Amino acid sequence: IQSDSDAEDLTSTVLTNSSVDWVDEKNPPVNVGYDSVNQRLSFEVDRTVLGSGTDSNFNSFSVYGSTSQTGTNNLGLTNADNAQRVQIRGGEVLYGDPFVAVGVDRDGAGGMALGVYGVPETFLLDADGTILLRHAGPIDRRVLEDILLPRIRGLQ
Repeated sequence: IQSDSDAEDLTSTVLTNSSVDWVDEKNPPVNVGYDSVNQRLSFEVDRTVLGSGTDSNFNSFSVYGSTSQTGTNNLGLTNADNAQRVQIRGGEVLYGDPFVAVGVDRDGAGGMALGVYGVPETFLLDADGTILLRHAGPIDRRVLEDILLPRIRGLQ
């Protein structure tokens, strides 16, 4: 997390430059959540702790993975060069990219095993590989909202 484009990251600022421990581990200023519908991490900052006018006086933040990575990591976090910045005003949420694996059947063997007979076909599987839903045809807004999302939400 960075305070602005010219500042050091929050970890090094807090741990090396501060003599006051202003982060309450039981009530952290950055809440990390999980958006289960879109399968991505979410980050929300408590502006009363890290926002403008506080001891830290941060006005925006970004979240990114390792400094050595070149793209998005397996948690959906991009590298620092491509990280999105979000203003700290109240209620703003930064979302990572979806990170749950999406299968690709390059040679068609998986589709044949599932009984695919046309393209596109969408399958919703549980953790054990049991087919919970099969949809033949394209996914438009109606299919997404009326068929897929209700079934996905039902798994939670």
